[in-house]
Amino acid sequence: MGQTDLTKGGVFKPLVKYAAPLVLSSVLQAMYGLVDTIVAGQFIGAEALSGLTNANTITNMATQILIGRCNGGGILIGQYFGAKKRSETHQATATLFLGSLAAGLIATALLVLLGRPMLIALGAPALEEAAVYLITCGAGFLLVAAYNGASAPLRGV
Repeated sequence: MGQTDLTKGGVFKPLVKYAAPLVLSSVLQAMYGLVDTIVAGQFIGAEALSGLTNANTITNMATQILIGRCNGGGILIGQYFGAKKRSETHQATATLFLGSLAAGLIATALLVLLGRPMLIALGAPALEEAAVYLITCGAGFLLVAAYNGASAPLRGV
């Protein structure tokens, strides 16, 4: 697979090629949230929607912290890659991915163990529904971390 040199030629085509997966990822994430809301509202009721909103506040915060960390690592990887420092590129990529897994494990533990107290601190009105949803999302947070740890180096390159 050839490399694209973004410093030569037209910008539009390479930019679309680069941005399309990012836009698609955002659309899929929005669709996931929409389907989640529809299913919860249809099958569980209004309490579930309140629970989703409260739990999403916490999971979105954890996700944004992870994404920010990964974006910073992706920038470093991009700099090493652009400077043709292959050893540093590989080392930074491995460090970012393994660090993301570690952060994912920590976030999973915190969300599962401290999710309910965090919701109580927020004053969540649908506490039971929110706690179940938050613990469920927290249990899968390691996969969110793995995805972000693997995709950030690709964006950086």
